Amino acid sequence: MERPTLNRVFVAGIVSPFAAVLIYGLVYSLLTSLSRDVERDWGFRLFIAAVAMALPSVLAFVLAVRQSRQKKLTMLSRIGLVIATLTLDLVAKPAHDGILRSRQERNMSLHDVAAPPFETTDIAGRVQRLSARKARSC
Repeated sequence: MERPTLNRVFVAGIVSPFAAVLIYGLVYSLLTSLSRDVERDWGFRLFIAAVAMALPSVLAFVLAVRQSRQKKLTMLSRIGLVIATLTLDLVAKPAHDGILRSRQERNMSLHDVAAPPFETTDIAGRVQRLSARKARSC
C-alpha cells in the first residue's frame, strides 16, 4: 500500500494568507526601525513590505508549476493554488493605504494656497465669480 504524500501546494496555499500578513508586519517593522526619516520613506517601506507580502503566494505558484511538470495537479493542489491566488488580494490593502496617504500629503501641501480666480454660471443663469465670494466672506 502506497503511503500518502504531503501535498505541498495545498499546504503552501493554506499557509499563504497567514504568512503574507506576518511577513508584511515583520518587513515593515524592520524597515521602520532602520529608517532615518520615517516620514519621508514611508512609500519605500510600504512598497517593499507589499512585495514581500506576495512571496508566500509566489512559493505556492512555483510548487504548483513543479508539481504540474511531474504529474497532473490534484484537486487539493488546485484548492491551494486558488487560496494562494486570493492571498494576493491582501496586497491591495497596503496599496490602498499608500494611495490615501499620498493624497492626504498632497492635500496638506496645498493648505493655505489660494484658489485660482474663476467664474461660473449658477442655475439661474447669473455669473458667479470666486473673487466676489471671497470679498463677502472677509
